[in-house]
Amino acid sequence: VNISGLTDDATITVPAAEGSVLNMDISNVSDGASITINNNESVSVGESQQNIGVNVANDESSAIGMTINTPTATVEVGKGYFTTVTATTATNTLIVGEGATITDLVVAAGNVRIEGGKITTSITNDNGNEVVYVIADQTDADTYKELSDDVKASITKIECTSDIWVEVNTASGLYAASLGAKNIKLGADITITADKPVNPKNGQIYDLNGKKVAVATTGAKDVFRIEEASAVVTIKNGTIDNQTGNNYALSVRADNVTLNMEGITIPANSYDGSLHKNGNYTGSTVSLTNCNFNGVVYLSNTDDKTANTLNVSGGSFASATQNCFELLNTNATVSGATLTNELEEQKYTANGNLGNSFSNPQGYCIAFTNNDGKAAKGSATLSGNTYSVADENGSYIFNQMNGATLNMEVSRFKEFAEVAAAGGEIKLLNNIEDAVGLSINKDLTVDFNDNTYTISKPGAGSAGTQTLGFQLLKGNSITFKNGTIKCSDANKDFTWESNATVKGIAMMIQNYADLTLENM
Repeated sequence: VNISGLTDDATITVPAAEGSVLNMDISNVSDGASITINNNESVSVGESQQNIGVNVANDESSAIGMTINTPTATVEVGKGYFTTVTATTATNTLIVGEGATITDLVVAAGNVRIEGGKITTSITNDNGNEVVYVIADQTDADTYKELSDDVKASITKIECTSDIWVEVNTASGLYAASLGAKNIKLGADITITADKPVNPKNGQIYDLNGKKVAVATTGAKDVFRIEEASAVVTIKNGTIDNQTGNNYALSVRADNVTLNMEGITIPANSYDGSLHKNGNYTGSTVSLTNCNFNGVVYLSNTDDKTANTLNVSGGSFASATQNCFELLNTNATVSGATLTNELEEQKYTANGNLGNSFSNPQGYCIAFTNNDGKAAKGSATLSGNTYSVADENGSYIFNQMNGATLNMEVSRFKEFAEVAAAGGEIKLLNNIEDAVGLSINKDLTVDFNDNTYTISKPGAGSAGTQTLGFQLLKGNSITFKNGTIKCSDANKDFTWESNATVKGIAMMIQNYADLTLENM
């Protein structure tokens, strides 16, 4: 339908025609006029809707106002310049097409889809209707970037039909992009609302671009929270800070999630929590590459679910009040990382007893917790890491919970002794000059890797007879291979004198175990 010569306050009434399509091309409208488009009243809301297209032939200098009162129709404003558009449409929406420019949009009823069109000053959306900004190409992405902050704040969802990167610089923009964009980049530091985490979706990549996402005030929820099952999410290159919040910077609360984090920093916070995978969901895979976390990484899983997988490459991980990594039913590989625990006294938070349900050892670089009094499940393969704790006299790398296994490269006797106490596999990276006697009551394989293991005083054994290099206890399978075990020169001076404070070594290996020696 071609309509020409409208003046101010003109009204167009669309005839009743359920399910039809009507395109109106409007021209020669008086400059500054305001027109109204109505549905015919004989069509009821809820009946088959009409689709109405509106195209106005004018330029920016002759922009008009328009009121759309079509509660039974979907309306597409495809072309024209408009001052204020007040829209009441069917739930299915008002569409602002590529050729339309609106200064102020007032959404009275119905949702809005911006498909290439421009809203230059404001969107008033007092009823909380959905306002979707559609990005189909780079031009759309650039147009979004140039929108005013007021307009961006009114957009509830950004929907991308391609892999175009969308740059956001406000909390509202981040929330909107999380609902429908694939590739999201921060253009500025963003502070989100307390108790309203960002919920990443499957296939999304968040490039923080050297910026920070923080929570406004103390809140009970996380900064990022993944709640979609089987989602694959990447977050990289920036900082996530839950500041004084009483939860984690990021949590996983869904089955079979794959989370990749690269170059992410999580500063220390009062909760001392960085990343949490909830144990009520089946196993997820978490990969951390060159990340720097200050707060516990807690990956949990109940015994009846598939184990989690944790892969850590490089970076640093610290905790002031808990553990660097706390793992339940998780298989972990950690390499090239620095682990620092600042808790001065190692302790258990659940009645001080390993047998209690959810006993939580604190003060370790890596702690395997148990569930309902059962043995801990999971494993850790550790290589090329640096470990540090406040209490150097205590066990600190691994909390030695029965049931979890350890495969570790070691460069110090302290590390060797901890793995020997926990059980698992050891590979020496260098000679060890300061070993003391050990009593081993676990299955253990030691690859000395062509290095020499030198034992100094004291030896292992009962009080008063600590004269053994290794005491291997019954019921265990133990293998030593590819190296040399010897006494230090000073430790060769053995004495049976009862008043000797520390006796020398009388026997290198006292064996009650199933022992295998290979190339020793």
